[in-house]
Amino acid sequence: GGAILDSERAFTAALGEGHRDVRVMIAVGALEQTLSARESAEPDGAKRAQWLAQNRMVDNARDMADRLGALASRGVAVTYAEFPGETHVSVLPAVLSRALRFALERSP
Repeated sequence: GGAILDSERAFTAALGEGHRDVRVMIAVGALEQTLSARESAEPDGAKRAQWLAQNRMVDNARDMADRLGALASRGVAVTYAEFPGETHVSVLPAVLSRALRFALERSP
């Protein structure tokens, strides 16, 4: 329902004009927008494929990363990671290691 866009606006407004040191990681499974061949063959495949395409999860994640990346002059550094072969659920274990490294690494 666009709630994440409200959070994005609040985040951007909270930055103010001062320089910050903010790191953001946005991760998405590549199959959050299209079905795998196996899923496409399932009885509800066409309906699910339409729902996924309509929700544009991968496009939206990439667009968010681009918008936030444009805030680099205000101290925002964005990392975007797309995981091939992963869905909205299966991306969780795949992203866990990368997210931990991201959270624990020191800013340059």
